[in-house]
Amino acid sequence: MNKVTIQLLNKKQLGTKLYKFVFNKPFNFEAGQFISVHVGGSIKRYYSIASPPQESHINLYVTTMPGGPGSRFFEKLEVGDRMDLVGPLGKFIYRRKVDACFVATGTGVAPLISIIKDQLYKQNQAELYLLYGVRYEDNVMIEEDLQELSEKYPNFKYNITVSRPTKNWNGLTGRVTEHLKDVELSRYKDYYICGVKDMVLDVKNFLLDQGIEESSIFSELY
Repeated sequence: MNKVTIQLLNKKQLGTKLYKFVFNKPFNFEAGQFISVHVGGSIKRYYSIASPPQESHINLYVTTMPGGPGSRFFEKLEVGDRMDLVGPLGKFIYRRKVDACFVATGTGVAPLISIIKDQLYKQNQAELYLLYGVRYEDNVMIEEDLQELSEKYPNFKYNITVSRPTKNWNGLTGRVTEHLKDVELSRYKDYYICGVKDMVLDVKNFLLDQGIEESSIFSELY
């Protein structure tokens, strides 16, 4: 764990109140870990690193909310600005090289895409499947990345579902919990879940009801 100052290299608005920030990489970390950002005074906010350790930068995905201190801080942040943080933190990391299912909603996909990319770059041949849910289709932040990964690595598959789609959306609709019923759960040894509390608990309870061992379920709340 380090106290460091990093510099913003790129800022891009991806969707409604959704931003991607790219910073220089000041330390080594394990895929799935997060950082603590000082956003004003003694106020801290926590953000998972969305890029894998092999890349030369750190990506963060931030959803801003009206009036939030973290939101105000990141909305004002411009390329070239610096910010203070503590990291890396957390133990939400890949446990073992077995077929695994990843379930995320919103920016909860950040640590999971870091883990998935890390394992694919390491030539892990285990089957990795991501079920990713968002509320609106303009908040599907990494679809191009996922498509490229699935084309390059045949052991990686994914599905995206939108709970409040427009008529222009052609993919899956509804919540991730609805589509878990279509997953052949017996083929996966481990499950990784990240997102808001209600979703994480719903998915975990569903898996337990289906006979998945609790020791094979790993989760992090946003």
